[in-house]
Amino acid sequence: MWGYRQFLQVLIPVLTVLIVSSVAFAMMASNTVPPSRAGSGANTISGYAVTNVKYDIDDGNDTIIGIRFDLDHSARIVYAKLSDGNTTYLYNCSLQSGNTWSCSPANNPISVKDAIDLQVVAAQ
Repeated sequence: MWGYRQFLQVLIPVLTVLIVSSVAFAMMASNTVPPSRAGSGANTISGYAVTNVKYDIDDGNDTIIGIRFDLDHSARIVYAKLSDGNTTYLYNCSLQSGNTWSCSPANNPISVKDAIDLQVVAAQ
């Protein structure tokens, strides 16, 4: 027959294991990843729709001196990649208002006739 002391010697370790495992399970169950447009985790990563693309042209030498466009969602970081077929240039873009962005290829202007590809890279 079990005495009170033997009962406690079994009960205390069993309760300790149950409490620790419950806390650990609760912590693991609360680890969720919210939806986003870029990042890591177990969720969908979707792209941006780029609309209203406008090029500012230097009429004196027919080079692209500015690029403006709208994104369909907000973003924190945006770059424009402009290529002439041989070289691709990456330009920092700045938020103008709403979801309208502006990029200035002043350091590496590309001739209008040589520009063949524009890519926009954006992250939330």
